[in-house]
Amino acid sequence: MDEVKLEPLRNATNALGWSLEAYADSEGMTDKQIDTLRSGVIHNFETAYELAWKTLTHWMTVNMTPMLYAGMSKRELYRYAAQYGLIDDWALWMDYHNARNQTLHIYDENIANEVFGWAKRFPDDARALADRLEEKG
Repeated sequence: MDEVKLEPLRNATNALGWSLEAYADSEGMTDKQIDTLRSGVIHNFETAYELAWKTLTHWMTVNMTPMLYAGMSKRELYRYAAQYGLIDDWALWMDYHNARNQTLHIYDENIANEVFGWAKRFPDDARALADRLEEKG
């Protein structure tokens, strides 16, 4: 059977956490340095989110009904994941998805700030997902 690897998701989530720590410790930095850190946080969020939904899809395909999850929308995927206790709140994950879709527009200050806000929330949920996938095999 195909093994689901959680290490890439954990690594990406850790990178996001570290970039958030660096941003939180940005006192005394120039605005350009802080903007660069914020961009790094957003990029790491983008990577961690992509790995999260791909890992979730792969896990569900391997451990449940494979054909059911092929081509499923994110909304459906997250609803099933919540139903099976893999995530707590499917609507929150849709918010993460929508924020991820906004990452192409981070040159807009308002959008960048909005995505950054979602990025700050994501590590705990991504870690919880990885832990639950590991627990359930």
